[in-house]
Amino acid sequence: MRLRRHQHAWRLATGKALVLYGLSLATLLCALQSFLDVYGGLLLTIHMVQHLLLLMVAPCLMLWANPFPVMLWSLPATWRTAVTRHLQGGTAFRRGIHKATPMPVLYGIYIGGILLWHDPGLYNQAQHNGWIHDLEHVTFFGGALLFWWPIFAAAPHVHGHVGHLGKMAALLLCVPPHVILGALLSFVDYPVYSHFETVPRIFGMSVMHDQKIAGIIMWIPASMMYLLGVIILLGQLVSRSSPPRPKPTPDYLP
Repeated sequence: MRLRRHQHAWRLATGKALVLYGLSLATLLCALQSFLDVYGGLLLTIHMVQHLLLLMVAPCLMLWANPFPVMLWSLPATWRTAVTRHLQGGTAFRRGIHKATPMPVLYGIYIGGILLWHDPGLYNQAQHNGWIHDLEHVTFFGGALLFWWPIFAAAPHVHGHVGHLGKMAALLLCVPPHVILGALLSFVDYPVYSHFETVPRIFGMSVMHDQKIAGIIMWIPASMMYLLGVIILLGQLVSRSSPPRPKPTPDYLP
């Protein structure tokens, strides 16, 4: 509301941004405080859906909303001044963030976290320890925010410019790990995660049937999300490189 009243900054607080941010929070609530979190401990399929919400849907909606300027303006004036001073060009803090957040590093954090938490031993520990399970979710969502941050070019812009080709390359490189992990879950003939052999079976799904469906979700829908991002970026790149079309002359003009 403060930004909407500001003469020069009202465009940072659009209705679209508010809706996107609200949808992001609603997605987080759905992933962590709904039946998904309850049944995720009983079915790998539900747990995989929960992970996709934390890795792709919630962070993308949040960064699309570009909430940092609004969050900055919500701070007291002295705090806002201090944060702005540290993020200005030439400061040691900004240089450190710039060096620490190149696209390859963010990609490694994101994909490394996904592969790490799908290790059978660590996965089973997370299912039996609430603190480890919470750490898993924080790692997923935090790593996803870092990875999608330059993809959406959201503020603060301290990681350097990433061109469309670099963004598309990063998204395409996310596909093979998901395909390999999903294929392994789908085609192996034994339960990968022993935890699901110890819990009641619901909805008439056996352990192996559940695992195969979860693998397909990791394999196909997850990969399609990255490919959709590539298509959108490619469309933006083509539209920027195309010359502007001349405006048609109205019929009533000579």
